[in-house]
Amino acid sequence: MNNMKSYRPLPWYKSIFVNFKLKISDKLANMKTKEYKRSLLRKGLILLILGLIVLTIYLLVVLNQVVVAARDPYDKTGFIEATDYISDKGNETVLENSRFRFTMNNRNTTFVLYDKVKDVSYRSNPNTTTKRFLNPIIVYYAGSLGADTALEVIANAIDYNDYLFRIDDNSIEILYEIGGKKGVDRTDFPEVITAERMEEKILSKLEEGSTDYRRVTEQVYVQGDLNGEPVWKMKDGIQASIFTHLYRIFYEVCGYTKEDLEYDLALNNIVYEDIYPYIEIAIKYTLTEEGIDVRLINDSIVEKEKYPLVYVDVLPYFGHGTTEDVGYAVIPDGSGVLIDFNNDRSFALRYNQRIYGKELARKADVMRVESETLNLPLYGMKINDTGFINIAEEGAEMASIISYISTVDNPYNQTYYRYYIRESETFTFDSINMSTPIVQWTNFYNTGDLALSVKVVDEDSASYSAMAAKYREYLIEKGVLEARDTTTTPAFDLTLLGGYLIKDNFMGFPYTTVRSLTSTEEAQEIIAELLSDNIENINLIYKGWSNDGMKPTYMGRVKYNSSIGTKKDFKALQSYLTENNVEFYPEVYAHTAYTKKGINNNDIVRDVFGKVVKRYGYNEATLYIDTSTLDYYTLKPTTFKDTLTSINNHFEMQGYQNLAFADFGSNNYGHYQKKSPIFRHETLDYFNDAMTNVDFGNKNLMFMNPNQYALQYASKITNLPTYGTDYQIIATSIPFYQLVLSGYVDYSSYSFNINDKFSLNWHKMKAIETLSNISMTWSYKSTIDLVETEYSNYYSTYYKNWYDTFINLYNELNSLGIYNSSLVKHELITLNGNITKSIYANGTEIVFNYSDLDYTYNGEVIPKNNYKVVKEAN
Repeated sequence: MNNMKSYRPLPWYKSIFVNFKLKISDKLANMKTKEYKRSLLRKGLILLILGLIVLTIYLLVVLNQVVVAARDPYDKTGFIEATDYISDKGNETVLENSRFRFTMNNRNTTFVLYDKVKDVSYRSNPNTTTKRFLNPIIVYYAGSLGADTALEVIANAIDYNDYLFRIDDNSIEILYEIGGKKGVDRTDFPEVITAERMEEKILSKLEEGSTDYRRVTEQVYVQGDLNGEPVWKMKDGIQASIFTHLYRIFYEVCGYTKEDLEYDLALNNIVYEDIYPYIEIAIKYTLTEEGIDVRLINDSIVEKEKYPLVYVDVLPYFGHGTTEDVGYAVIPDGSGVLIDFNNDRSFALRYNQRIYGKELARKADVMRVESETLNLPLYGMKINDTGFINIAEEGAEMASIISYISTVDNPYNQTYYRYYIRESETFTFDSINMSTPIVQWTNFYNTGDLALSVKVVDEDSASYSAMAAKYREYLIEKGVLEARDTTTTPAFDLTLLGGYLIKDNFMGFPYTTVRSLTSTEEAQEIIAELLSDNIENINLIYKGWSNDGMKPTYMGRVKYNSSIGTKKDFKALQSYLTENNVEFYPEVYAHTAYTKKGINNNDIVRDVFGKVVKRYGYNEATLYIDTSTLDYYTLKPTTFKDTLTSINNHFEMQGYQNLAFADFGSNNYGHYQKKSPIFRHETLDYFNDAMTNVDFGNKNLMFMNPNQYALQYASKITNLPTYGTDYQIIATSIPFYQLVLSGYVDYSSYSFNINDKFSLNWHKMKAIETLSNISMTWSYKSTIDLVETEYSNYYSTYYKNWYDTFINLYNELNSLGIYNSSLVKHELITLNGNITKSIYANGTEIVFNYSDLDYTYNGEVIPKNNYKVVKEAN
């Protein structure tokens, strides 16, 4: 019998159902296959994208890695270890010449400079045993989150005899080895050591049960296991004194070596973290006929990559004043300021400002506190009836001046230089509960020295006037100052406003256009009016004459705006002014550009984070940037020469005989692109290269509030402040800058009608007191249209509102007969500076009363807010 089941076809309705089911199953299978394939494709694309992102990040990291070459080893030939030097030379080293004796304490490297003529001593540090006041220098390294951390020389070098001497005929050089691992700690021993090696290297060499044996096995190490192997592990919280005993046991008794330590650490994959910053740096003192020269030697610096050196305080107590001394510090902030000793302003913050101005390669979203610039690289100290000036001959661009007054915690009045090895910028990391500042320092470092020259002031009272005279002698000797001031009447530095950008529309279509406040024809009209009133010695500074006006685009390419004047119009103006003995100074920007027109990112300075620095004007009501204003940029120092060449060539073709720099010579800054930074001292090299290699011919060059390095090129100066910054620590302003320049370079102050911080009468008195020329900013047209624009600070320039006032002012100053002379001395009759006296070379003496009460001087009444000639010219 057949066991197979017989086949019988399905009914037609079941067949349809089965076929439908099979078709659905096939479709579902196909869909799953396609979906699976799509899923694989999606995953593949995601992995590819992630791979590309990782590769991009990796390439960015690799391409942006900064490799900083280490300094070449410093030549230490002739250096003698401190212990050997003291053993041979004793406790003191003496340098001497006809005027001074320099005595160094070999045991702590503090010194005394003795003036044999005046019988007075200047100490590097206070005569105290308190160590924190005995540091000749203090170095700072970048620690956690980039915060600067101090390493004091006394505590981290002198106390361990980690310093060396090198002596020449008239100089002493000290090389300090600061920081590093000074004593014994747990890094001198294995954190973990196998039981076998502990027995072999240590325990087998000790008597079991002895004090040394128990110290190792009970006080320091405890038995355990690691990966199933018996080991000895070091305990936590062991006292430093125990490590000293342990060092003797391991290294002296048992013969353990550093090679053994390295082997045991490697065997157990243990790496000790480097927690000890270490810095080597040398300072050199050279005795001169005027005092001492000091050099901080950059080539001598040795540092750890993990703890980079960021700045150094140099002789922070030299020439200090005690609570028993009467005197002051002179700081060239603006026109100059005094910080009185012991002035009961202990609540005030210390003075700390960079020489040659704030760093422009730094973005600022918040409006900075208004302050004047330190244009001159020096400070002075008057202690009772003696004093000195300390000039930064090299490296001033990388330095700041710091000044303290005595407090309960620090009873010394001190002023000194802080020298920056690296530049920084702070980034604030904000979280929900807190904000954490993180300081980013440049990987590259400044390679220059800081060279100081201390010159004792010979005048009996060592006044600030005598300090200015001493500094002027120095500048003349260096070829920085020459007698270029030949004027015999007050000069009038007149700034005329040219054009400005404004938004307009045509049939509903918005556009920007340049409108004129003073055209070339109108400028000629104003000058003609002044000449008709017998105003002589006019310097016409034309602001906003091209390139979209008062906030110009890059001026390496000059573009005239027809609303102000064409090339032909300006040639005609130049001819007219030349015929009438009026000096014409078209104002140019050498390193500032509004908008990116004509420049690209490669031309613009970058901050420490490597980002292009873009700025806007500020809203003075909110103190924050106003992005509705024109953006502006600072150009890299590498552009200086090409920009000046282009400007000068254009001036040559136009026949312009002079030019006025609006920014050049007044700002010193760096460029911190990570792979090719330019530090501030290198920017000065680019400045000098441009000024010496561009042939300006016989052109007169006007600078606005220039730094010292620009003085040698300056024919005239404007915008020279007649006051200093009003910090709480400052007692009063003095005309130090003017005392230096008077009789050598013609100068004027800020525009009387623009600087409305003070009254017109105040400006007049300051002009006479400082022997400054008159400066005003005018426009031919009314500035009512500027009220709601970013040019609203020029609201008071309509010349007709000022003309008669100026004529009277000019005639008053001219009648005094002092502008054919020079300012030779200045005195504070009252300590707050409300009553002062200026003395001129022709014998004239004038007393100024800035108070709201009359003042009697030698029997003569000086009216309030007025001045009086108390002695006529000889």
